[in-house]
Amino acid sequence: MEDRRIFREWESLVGAAAARESRPLRIERGILWIGVESAPQANHWLYLKPAMLEMIRQRYPGTGIRDIRVLHRPGGR
Repeated sequence: MEDRRIFREWESLVGAAAARESRPLRIERGILWIGVESAPQANHWLYLKPAMLEMIRQRYPGTGIRDIRVLHRPGGR
């Protein structure tokens, strides 16, 4: 499945700094769920969401991802 490449290529997709503070959790019904450790990181991802969706669509043209949701998971991504 094309969407699963996002998990393997997360660091190259979002960059090393963002990859250290986040990780893709699952893809469910066209939604990419991302886990972050802090509320400020969650807010930052919400701000980045439109650009990330566009980047995902360009890099993975066959993807079924239509939205990104962020989960704040203190103590662990």
